[in-house]
Amino acid sequence: MRKQNFVIILPWIIPGSLGTSFKAALEEIIQSALVDLKMKFDIDRDEQSTNITIKHENDYFTINILASTIILQFLDLNENERLIVDEIVKKIKESGIDLPKEFLVSSSVTVDSNRDKLSKLVTFRYGEDYIPASIRLIHEQKNIRELITIEQVGIFSSQLILLVEVISEDLYEGITHVISERSKMLKILG
Repeated sequence: MRKQNFVIILPWIIPGSLGTSFKAALEEIIQSALVDLKMKFDIDRDEQSTNITIKHENDYFTINILASTIILQFLDLNENERLIVDEIVKKIKESGIDLPKEFLVSSSVTVDSNRDKLSKLVTFRYGEDYIPASIRLIHEQKNIRELITIEQVGIFSSQLILLVEVISEDLYEGITHVISERSKMLKILG
């Protein structure tokens, strides 16, 4: 059985003195977007850490608001989840707040796979007696920095965790890139 998640982080750099009012503005934007989409959600305010967590009533998504960061967590990014992202981005723009300069988009998937798939991805100097437990690949393009991690869950496990992380100057380019790279790697690991 596959376990997966999809995370989008929108980090702003703002002066500390604006943190409280900025976080309140972000909360209002997100609530407005979810109400417009007719989503049912609960709000949990952690008094000690001052974080705000907004959850769908059926754990469909979780949105965390830190002082100047929004973290969107989904099981995957399909059409309905994309509507949530689009609505939040639209509300941010309508409020007059500039989008962050960079976005972090990531997806992790745990898959059942043959252990030899990892060794076929890498030429290993010690021969077939050694199988790599993890692989990290870094790739930089003009507007995107990417890190792909493939890791075996345990010594005797046939499960692998695939994590694709991207920092992008364009949110939607980052989302498309993560989905594309995840699909390519899943075919290889399949």
